[in-house]
Amino acid sequence: MCKRYLEEWVIAIEEHGEKFGDLAIFCMKFAVVLASRWGVLCAVMSKVLIVDDDPDGSEVVATFLRRCGHAVDCVANGHKAMAALLSSRPAAVVLDLRMPQMDGLMLLEVMRSYLRWVEMPVILLSAHVSDDQSRQAKEMGVRHIFHKTKFSLDELGAAVNDVTGGKNPGD
Repeated sequence: MCKRYLEEWVIAIEEHGEKFGDLAIFCMKFAVVLASRWGVLCAVMSKVLIVDDDPDGSEVVATFLRRCGHAVDCVANGHKAMAALLSSRPAAVVLDLRMPQMDGLMLLEVMRSYLRWVEMPVILLSAHVSDDQSRQAKEMGVRHIFHKTKFSLDELGAAVNDVTGGKNPGD
């Protein structure tokens, strides 16, 4: 019973924490400590940035990753992703390829040109991935590539856990 309440508490803090500032951060850290003792979360908290112009798809993925214990931010294009990368320190990026303003490969190229993001784990999740794009992405260090119509949330969750090792860089 306590585990269920703790899971719901973690999800509520994730969804509404920005309204409460430092108190929410303290509560989240406390919840993670309790959860790790009880084995509630499937991974140690890590922050994941989802970059996708499809808000419905992003929300499905974000909700799943939050339930697995990850903190998640979603942005709709490459420019917003750059701002999010500068303001936070995600452990991994889940990246769509086809987006307005700056596509996924261009964002990945920009990320790899900065020392602080050279080794940032990136997972591609896109409806359209050509063989050439897949090759380019792998050359830039992408370890997991998923097609939106042929993936399961469990596979994506396993990939996030694989690339993050359950930790944020700098923590």
